[in-house]
Amino acid sequence: AKYLRGVHPLNLTHNAFEAFELGCRCAVIMDDNLGAYQLAQQYPDGIVMVRRYLNNTRPPPSVMADLLSPGNLPNLYYTFACEATGNAADLRGQFEWERQCSEEIWRRAPLAKVCLMTAAHGNPDPTSAEVCRSIRETYAPWLNAHVGRAFLDTHSYTKGKRFAAHPPGDAPIIDPIWFETRNQ
Repeated sequence: AKYLRGVHPLNLTHNAFEAFELGCRCAVIMDDNLGAYQLAQQYPDGIVMVRRYLNNTRPPPSVMADLLSPGNLPNLYYTFACEATGNAADLRGQFEWERQCSEEIWRRAPLAKVCLMTAAHGNPDPTSAEVCRSIRETYAPWLNAHVGRAFLDTHSYTKGKRFAAHPPGDAPIIDPIWFETRNQ
C-alpha cells in the first residue's frame, strides 16, 4: 500500500485506514463523512476526498452541505458528484450549483477544499467544442480565482482491470463499467 497513489474504498473506510497505516496517503471515501474526517484528522499529511453519491439530483446547497457535514481540516476535499449529462447547458447549471455548494462548504469549514465537475460515463464529452467553451466560460475562471481551495475532479473510465474477473488491462473497452477508474 505504501506504493499506492490512493485508494477508493467507497464507504468501507476501515480499508482506507489500513492502507494509510501501510503508507498510502490519498483516499476517496463515499458516504462516510465521519470516517473521512477521522482519517484526515489522524493523517494530516494525507489527502482525503469526501464524496456524496446523489444519483443525478441537486439538493439545495445548504442541504448538500448538511449531507457532507464539512469538517474544517485543510486536507479534506469535498466533491458533490452530481454527474453532468454531457450537455453544455446542463454543465453550466451544474457549475452554478457546485459553486453555490462550495461557498456553503467554505462558510461552514473555511479550510476545506472542494472538487468540482465530478464527471463520469464519458460525460461531459471533452471532445465537444460546445462543452469545452462552457468549461472555459464557467469552471476555468472560477477555479483560477480559487487556486488552492478549488480543484477540477474527474471520475472517468479508461482501459485496465478493476477486478480479477475483468479482461486483461490492455484489452479494448467493451463495457466501460468494467474499467472504471477514479482519477480523484
